[in-house]
Amino acid sequence: MSALTYKKIHLFIAITFILPIVIIFISGLILVSKQIFPIIQPPVIETQFIEGKSLLKLDDFTKNPEVDQIIYRPNKNNLSIRYKDDMEKQIHAQTGDVLSFAKRHTNWLLRIHQGSYFSDWVKKFIFIPTAIVLQILWISGMMLYFKTRKRKGA
Repeated sequence: MSALTYKKIHLFIAITFILPIVIIFISGLILVSKQIFPIIQPPVIETQFIEGKSLLKLDDFTKNPEVDQIIYRPNKNNLSIRYKDDMEKQIHAQTGDVLSFAKRHTNWLLRIHQGSYFSDWVKKFIFIPTAIVLQILWISGMMLYFKTRKRKGA
């Protein structure tokens, strides 16, 4: 195939899939920078370990049907309790003191990035094919690059 054919295929695919590509790109960029911006994800608060005091029992938290995840960070002596409504409570792992209670935006951003935020069929029939298309764009872009370099004699 000629470079012009690769260019037409590359351009057609890029224009056809531009909206999901932009959504994936922007949401991915925000997710990667979540540690920089505390509004996206609350920063983990580090607390001191108290000698002789035992850790809280997780049974009290797991009985709550609203709890989605419990994350224990032993090096920070911190328990993060993530709720199904995207709220996160950080507590001291020994005393139970509430350190912060904030909204986590990473969950819905991740759902947007995956396409499941819109619906299951959008994820399956638009976002997954877009991932495949991005690979095709990469390959056709590389073919264009090498074909034009070869033609120019570089």
